[in-house]
Amino acid sequence: AAWLVLGGLAGSGRLHLLQSEDPDKMPKKITQINPKDNHISFQCERSMVTVTVEKILKEMEIEYVKRRVEEGGIYVDQLFFRDPDATMIEISNCDKLPVIPLAGEPVRPCTRVNCNA
Repeated sequence: AAWLVLGGLAGSGRLHLLQSEDPDKMPKKITQINPKDNHISFQCERSMVTVTVEKILKEMEIEYVKRRVEEGGIYVDQLFFRDPDATMIEISNCDKLPVIPLAGEPVRPCTRVNCNA
């Protein structure tokens, strides 16, 4: 297991990475990258998307899809790639987009979860 500290600052977030004890029992990996498929997403500053992350993916020869989408005059840069277990990951500057609650759903406050408890 490993911890990836996101942003390098206290409180900026962490991602816990695990390795299967029996890789032969893992489901078949999907290799194509379809931005509309299931994925996890991390937001970062635009320069991180277009410079840092893309540079690292190229250096490591990791296949990715780069997109720029427009929503209501706001442009968002996105990079999609797969981790070694074929989980699709999106890195984007989606913080530019306004958060609009779904109709009929009450807005609840977020609570912090202590994963070390």
